[in-house]
This record gives sequence, C-alpha cells and structure tokens, in this order.
Amino acid sequence: MNLRVLAARTLAATVLAAGAVVATSAPASANFHDCHRAMCLTVKGKGLHVDTVKFELLVPASVTYLGHVEVWGPDFHLDTPDQQFTNHDRQKHTTFAWSKMSIDTTYADGDRICTRFWRLNEPGDGSYTGTPKVCATIHD
Repeated sequence: MNLRVLAARTLAATVLAAGAVVATSAPASANFHDCHRAMCLTVKGKGLHVDTVKFELLVPASVTYLGHVEVWGPDFHLDTPDQQFTNHDRQKHTTFAWSKMSIDTTYADGDRICTRFWRLNEPGDGSYTGTPKVCATIHD
C-alpha cells in the first residue's frame, strides 16, 4: 500500500470520527481560507506543502440539513456518511466544523483541494443537491 493511499485512509478515519462544509477557487500558497454560501475550506501549510485541511458547514437559523461532505485532492477522495445538521438557534447561523485533517503532503504547483456539501433533497428519494465547490489551488 503506498503512502498516499494510507494517508487518504487515515484522513477518512479522522473526518468520520470528527463531525461538518462550497465553491470558488483561489490561490493557496498552502495558506487559504474561503467560504461560498454554506461551505468553508481552510488549507494550511507552507509553499507547496499542505499540513492540514479543515472544512465547515454553515447552517441558517432554524434549519436542518441532512447530507454529507465530499472532499478531494490529487491523491485522495472522501465522502462522509450522511448526517443531520440542525440549527436550533432562531436568529443566528451555526457552524458545524470537522477537526483539522492531517494531509502532510507536498503537491505540484497548481494542484487543487476541493470540498462541497451534498444535501439530501427528500429522505428516501436518494437525490442530492450539491453546494458549489470551494477549491484551494496550491502555489509556490
């Protein structure tokens, strides 16, 4: 098993143990934070080396989402299981954040790490609506 496959599996286990994420692309020089509607992506590192990735889902006041997060990069792809995200606050949005995922990999200039949230349209029908993806482009 190569090191990147092992890292992707470790990443999947970390995300599943933690707990929640949308669509633009901007340069990252491995330090990047951006949000688009409901999703936020934070990539930390130096130069072409990515240390960690973190994503967050913003849920409006008095709203419940059922769905999952997808996150991918040049050497990994992960879909979390469907979860329910309920904001009980009647006035403010709530942020559901997954703990930082350790990537600890050096990428090529121009590689991208992206995420999006897939909201289940109706329980039982199996169709989803995705938020626009948020991507960090790694630059030296």
